[in-house]
Amino acid sequence: MPPRLPAKRRNRDDESPAGRSSKKVVKEPTYDTYDEAFDGGVEHEEKGERYRDGEKAQRFYEKAAELYQKAMQFDETYDATFNLARVQYTLASQFYLPPSSLDIYGSAIALYRNAMGKAEDPFLKSDAGFNLAQALLSLAELTEEYEGPASAGGVKELRDLAMMLLQTVFTTQAEYLQFAKDNPGEVPDGTGEVGDAPEAEAADAEGDAEMKDGDDEGGDDSAPAAADDADATPHGSPPASGVTAVTYPTPSAFVDTVMTFVDTQSTLWESAEPVVMPTENAQEASKGVLGYAASFAPPGREAELDLAEMKLLLTLDSINWELTRKDAKPGSGQEKGLEGAARALTALLANLDASPPDDPSVRADILTTLADTQMEAATRLVIQAKAGPPGPSPQAQAAWAHLTSATANLGKALDLPALGTQPEFKPHVQMQLLRTSLNRARLAPINDTAQRNQAQLLDNCAAYAHKAATALGWAYPPLPKQNGWAVPVPAPGKLEPPFPAGWDAELLARTLALLQLRVCYFVHSGQVLAGVEGAKEKYGDGTAKPLVETLQSVPPGPRRIGPRDIERFVGDVEDEEGPLSEGESQWWAEIAAKFVADDAGQQGLATEILNQTE
Repeated sequence: MPPRLPAKRRNRDDESPAGRSSKKVVKEPTYDTYDEAFDGGVEHEEKGERYRDGEKAQRFYEKAAELYQKAMQFDETYDATFNLARVQYTLASQFYLPPSSLDIYGSAIALYRNAMGKAEDPFLKSDAGFNLAQALLSLAELTEEYEGPASAGGVKELRDLAMMLLQTVFTTQAEYLQFAKDNPGEVPDGTGEVGDAPEAEAADAEGDAEMKDGDDEGGDDSAPAAADDADATPHGSPPASGVTAVTYPTPSAFVDTVMTFVDTQSTLWESAEPVVMPTENAQEASKGVLGYAASFAPPGREAELDLAEMKLLLTLDSINWELTRKDAKPGSGQEKGLEGAARALTALLANLDASPPDDPSVRADILTTLADTQMEAATRLVIQAKAGPPGPSPQAQAAWAHLTSATANLGKALDLPALGTQPEFKPHVQMQLLRTSLNRARLAPINDTAQRNQAQLLDNCAAYAHKAATALGWAYPPLPKQNGWAVPVPAPGKLEPPFPAGWDAELLARTLALLQLRVCYFVHSGQVLAGVEGAKEKYGDGTAKPLVETLQSVPPGPRRIGPRDIERFVGDVEDEEGPLSEGESQWWAEIAAKFVADDAGQQGLATEILNQTE
């Protein structure tokens, strides 16, 4: 679930929002007062939202941060502190890369803490607390991926701290919503007047992060975004009187809190060392929280809660698999729970037509979760098959069926309309289709259907890899096509990284490059396209070698793949499939040796930030 980012807190005397009255002003304001600096920050932040990504958007966000900082020099208000934290979080998560983004995360976290301290109203404190928890969780995930196992202790501390904050936010919101439910008409609405709170506020909450264009800077319409009405006071923003408006809890905001809470709890369970099944009480408590949220949820959010419960059950099933993986053998049935989950997810998907969700991304989330579940079921069946006699088996046939269904569901997700708020979604799905095609081709030794279709499946790998790389802006050398054996081997070229788009996009691009190398390994080692003349050479010196050399052409620094990226990729594969074969381990060791550890001396920075959050 993407972070719930409340509307920018507007400045007092905001009857004429920045960006509307100043459209025709040519002279750059001097920002000599708090109001001018704050309004300028709001204006530039909104321009950044309209561009969404790229260098121009980054410049607007950086200017907004500069102006909020200047406003704080005049008066360290809750609003200026909150907004500066929000902009820094946006820069750290959507533009900057580690190690520099770690410092920005640390600053945003400190500012959200300060905002909590400045808030006298419990609802304002709760609003800042939720966003602080989101920042802590984002930093925890980045640190875990960037630094690796060495950061496990600090990462857990960050997640534990986020859980404590979310528990407090949960209590504050739940008490208010329960009172509003029991006493309709007796609680204040978003303006501070007595009114029908839960229903009235729900509409405000749905528009939290959606603001109308107030300024068509340079005529830009490449990334249209909704925004506040010129005459409306946005949810959580101070009115024109100069008094900070209280952000009253809404059912939709409560759902966000609960889903973040349960997702974080699931992550803590999965990452526990040693692996242990949560107690029955802990499991029931998490299910109970979701059930309680459902009693307040607007109809358009119910599907999200149902999906959150399914993900919770899938987490428990995954933990059980880790505890019983060693006992896998033909007929052990460890895929049965996943098959049941797939049926439940299919039913949930069908229900969306009768009860459409408020968020259009919910359908895509269900489809990809369903596909992931089917892919995991196939993986377990293959592990069972390997423990039995060699050759074709019922487990291999069932694995093929699951991977075929996963491919169909990923295709449906890919056909959904693109969402500007999720730029990495389509390349992520394309990469999953690449992974699914590879796994189907790998069944060739134990499944006749895979044996007959492996050439076409490798062509599919090439197509999906190219589409994903193009969408991410990386010009990787292409994988071969089976109908193009006579095409000259591409000469290694200098790889020009696209403009940074945050760690998620960067990680996706690196994983894609390494996944292409894994395709090359399975052909080069003779496990796929066995007996096809020239296949080993084509995927070895003809493809893997120029791809590695192209990746090496990126100058040392934050954009270059390094040993840690290979370590992370291999670790993820082993988490899914078990220990690598000796041959594949050697393959990755040889590739890792070709990359210098450019980030030497940087791996301690994340831990440094962890210490600063205490």
